Amino acid sequence: MSAWPATVDVLPHRPPMVLVDRIVSHDATQTVCALDITSFTPFLCDGVVPAWVGVEYMAQCVAAHAGLLAHARGETVRPGLLIGARSVDFHVDGFTVGQTIVVHGVHVWGERTLASFECTLTDDRSQRRLARGVLSVYSPPNGGAR
Repeated sequence: MSAWPATVDVLPHRPPMVLVDRIVSHDATQTVCALDITSFTPFLCDGVVPAWVGVEYMAQCVAAHAGLLAHARGETVRPGLLIGARSVDFHVDGFTVGQTIVVHGVHVWGERTLASFECTLTDDRSQRRLARGVLSVYSPPNGGAR
């Protein structure tokens, strides 16, 4: 059993769009999530999830980080927006059934409303880096309410 809440409890998403399966570790500056590529994984086509979906894996790890921080403060999880991704490098064309992807998001700068995270995707078995990128995210101060 994990010491961390379920991803559905710390993400502003609902199935089937919760793409990260579990939280592996977390502290004030970083979060590590993981997901298993199965025959039921969203965006799977001919046994492969295209590498570009990895940007959403990164974004959901960042969202889990923010959700875990909110959870620790006793606050509700707020929606956020991916406003940019830069220096994104894919080292594979896609992710295959049977693969476990480890997503690592490290807070680089910013506060609660605007922040940047360096993210990597790694194959759990081989430890090979699959992708990396820097994501800029925005979370409206009032949770987007008008």
